[in-house]
Amino acid sequence: MSKALVLGVGNTLRGDDGVGVRVVEELKKENLKAKVMNGANLGFSLLDIIRDHQKVVIVDAVDMGQPAGCIGSFQGEKLLSLLEDRKFSLHEMGILEVLKVGYQLQEDLSKVILIGVQPRSLDSIEKLSPEVENKISEVIAWVKKEVE
Repeated sequence: MSKALVLGVGNTLRGDDGVGVRVVEELKKENLKAKVMNGANLGFSLLDIIRDHQKVVIVDAVDMGQPAGCIGSFQGEKLLSLLEDRKFSLHEMGILEVLKVGYQLQEDLSKVILIGVQPRSLDSIEKLSPEVENKISEVIAWVKKEVE
């Protein structure tokens, strides 16, 4: 079992939804103690990946009802509460839906930390909004704090 994994998820063709992928692109340039991986297209195989690591930090755009660029961390009961609030849709299978299925299958999600960034726009554009772009270095600092 590997120690820590940082997983960036999202769709880089949908504006701020690509923040997780962008963060892991930047982290791959650094000498991090954790494995860094783009998980944009993993789907349910993510559950196997979680099983294979002692700690998993996931970075994604999360609608928290906050101003664009706001960063939040979800772990333990806070993560479970976020998952319970999600409506399940096969047409929108994002990381939260995959984690919710894992929870329902009694997967150990205690080792998962979700770092969410409030998106401004999920429109079909290939760049982040200024509010989210300006928070990339802060998100990276949050990730490093969790894995180092």
